[in-house]
Amino acid sequence: MLAAVCVSIALVSWQPWFASPTVQNRNRVNGRVSTVDDKPIENVRVTLLSDRLTQTGVEYTDSSGRYTFENLSRGFYSILVEPSGADYERQSAQVEVNPLTPAAQGGNETFRIDFVLQPLVKRDGRASSRSNIVFYQKIPDAAKKQYRRGVEALKEGDFATAAKSLEGAIEVFPDYYDALELLGTERVKRLEYQSALPLLTHAVEVNKDDWRSFYSLGIALVEVKQPAEAIKPLRRAVELNRTWAYTHMRLGIALAQTEATRDEAIQALKEALKIGGDRVPEVFLHLAAIYNKSRQYEEAALALESYLRASRKTDQRPDDREYYEKQLEQLRQKAAAAQKKD
Repeated sequence: MLAAVCVSIALVSWQPWFASPTVQNRNRVNGRVSTVDDKPIENVRVTLLSDRLTQTGVEYTDSSGRYTFENLSRGFYSILVEPSGADYERQSAQVEVNPLTPAAQGGNETFRIDFVLQPLVKRDGRASSRSNIVFYQKIPDAAKKQYRRGVEALKEGDFATAAKSLEGAIEVFPDYYDALELLGTERVKRLEYQSALPLLTHAVEVNKDDWRSFYSLGIALVEVKQPAEAIKPLRRAVELNRTWAYTHMRLGIALAQTEATRDEAIQALKEALKIGGDRVPEVFLHLAAIYNKSRQYEEAALALESYLRASRKTDQRPDDREYYEKQLEQLRQKAAAAQKKD
């Protein structure tokens, strides 16, 4: 079923081209999530992904079904709406934040994306598609209250308070999936892998159909030097979300740790490129490393050259770019030497 998404662009507080830097990148994306009979849906998770397919923000709809992402620079974004606790299909939409000001001025406009969630089609009391089955828990009010405090603290950038509130929610209701996944994922973002592991391990036991917890668990396992154990959850993350380049990339990274699975790693990384292309230039780096280990120097050089082409100079320190350029020259020399031998 096609997503019913209403898209409109509202211009607010337009600034002239000479606007000061204080108003740069004050664009926002907001909208409303409702049912087909126009009833708002509260506490729906809305995720914003940047043009490089990295998570930019997470919001939860309020009692009016509304969400807002603020302080956005121009670019392409994807919005994922993943309902929990009701029988509605997941939806996504893309939006180009392209304010009517010169690029250097950033802009100060609102771009609105509304979602009308379709109910799942059911037959004999069962959902017609397992991929759309929505996980549901009856959460005690005390746990919900702590969870919402945690979400609000995260919005304000106060992780210490957020962690305390989310831990409180889990203490009240130990199987609280959203709290387990959110706290575990936030710890992974902060490189706190060991403390994230028990949270995410329990999260995937509670809910076996949400890619986010499997994805974060896989990352944590790779980072604590357990790549073999990471493969299973990352495979599940790919199975549940095949359209996100980073699930494939992370699986490829885990597979690349063992020589026996390097060919499969290359396929996973190529799939990431098929989806994300130049928006995920780091995939080229991982491909170059695998090819280099396999002494496929020509392929390694091509991958590293693609990385330098796809990555923006502003994303790298000059020393790093110079390092990769030297590595590229060495790979080309090795490739030329290998051809002479043949």
